[in-house]
Amino acid sequence: MNMTASDLCQVCNEANRKYKCPKCFCLYCSVDCFKIHKPDCKPLLLKSQGQPVQPSAEVLEDEDVLSEHILSCLEDNNKLKTMLHNPHLRKILMNLDNSVNKTELMEKLMHEPLFVEFADICLAIVRPEKPNSL
Repeated sequence: MNMTASDLCQVCNEANRKYKCPKCFCLYCSVDCFKIHKPDCKPLLLKSQGQPVQPSAEVLEDEDVLSEHILSCLEDNNKLKTMLHNPHLRKILMNLDNSVNKTELMEKLMHEPLFVEFADICLAIVRPEKPNSL
């Protein structure tokens, strides 16, 4: 499999990117590259809220970036709104958001029926053409 420039670590430009800095969304391959990146990290912030904001697709060429239309569909989905009233789901999502190892926690959460239902609804909105294979 050939790697393109967008697949490479933005720190060393050699290895395949695996991680994303939670503050500036820099893509990196390892703990060593993160340690190199960290002192120069420039967090992307919303001035009014002080929260990290994902850059536009033009800035970050990444398949994880959602269009405004998809974000609106997620926001307007009544089933998701209802599910988000569940305190257990809210706690799960907060723990996931605050987790250092999101991939490991996601694997565990895929055995939690409430989270799987939530994820299935989100995936059906985000990628309606792709059936959920999880």
